[in-house]
Amino acid sequence: MRIKRWIMATTGFAGMLFGMQAQAQPWQVQPCDVDDYITKAIGIEEPWLENAVYGFAQADNNGSLRSLTLSPEFEGKFSERLGMELDLPAYTANEPLEQGQGAFGPVAAGLKFAALHTCNLSEGRASLLTVEVEGQYWAHPRPSVLPGEGNAVTAQVMWAQLWYPWFTQGEAGYTRRIGSQGNAGPPQISLTPTGGGSASRPWGRSQGNAGPPQISLTPTGGGSASRPWGRSGVTSGWFVNTSLGHALGTAYAVQLEVEVDNQLTLDDGHRGIEGSVMPQFAYHLTQQWLLAIGEQAAIQQGQSQPQWSTWLMVEHDF
Repeated sequence: MRIKRWIMATTGFAGMLFGMQAQAQPWQVQPCDVDDYITKAIGIEEPWLENAVYGFAQADNNGSLRSLTLSPEFEGKFSERLGMELDLPAYTANEPLEQGQGAFGPVAAGLKFAALHTCNLSEGRASLLTVEVEGQYWAHPRPSVLPGEGNAVTAQVMWAQLWYPWFTQGEAGYTRRIGSQGNAGPPQISLTPTGGGSASRPWGRSQGNAGPPQISLTPTGGGSASRPWGRSGVTSGWFVNTSLGHALGTAYAVQLEVEVDNQLTLDDGHRGIEGSVMPQFAYHLTQQWLLAIGEQAAIQQGQSQPQWSTWLMVEHDF
């Protein structure tokens, strides 16, 4: 039943996108290869359509290494209007590693529709607006290891604006939990950057928003951000993630990414707010290769101290 609901929801949104493509001739879409001008933020799904592969790594470094997540992602371009995203299951290893505290997360796939893409790259100007619907499915759930994961459908709007050397990009949308997601056991919190689509994300966020992978950690103490028993899985809710960046010549870029969402469940069962800030630095090794690193501070309602994690992103364009 859960699989059937997930398939029906995903295909329904996919049909809407194809219908929009057939009726969207008045909307202008130009071939805008903005990769050389706008550097992708680590935790934000890019609004441009491309053929590329990404690798993400996240390490929790609150005093010492407590968890490591590795995640691959693929982007495909079918036409100037239609593209896709495929997030293969991320692998998360929690300490202590020798006790088998590791698991593969869900797989996610989405369709992208370019609603408005205009550019004049000779003057360093571009405007992009894209919508995406993504479905996420966890074939072999291990909620005791990854309590913030589960089946979900996400609809989001993504944008980017270029005023070279300045640029901004972002995403906003809603993630809907699908079906029952199991029992996580003891109280735990989920630590993420998001997102995305499926990036994406601060603590309570699922991969269903098209962002990078998430890490799930058992907290050292209690607090209003800890997840009570039976409250595992994706929490339905909205999210907003945006960044402001500046190109430093043709090879380097710096940007600041900020995310806020309401996908946090407090001990009393009420909805809470969480968010993160991540300054990052990127280096274009070549026109096809990009390397970026960021340091994220994530905070949840009811917590006085942020959780710190280091992010690494590698991109290869085809």
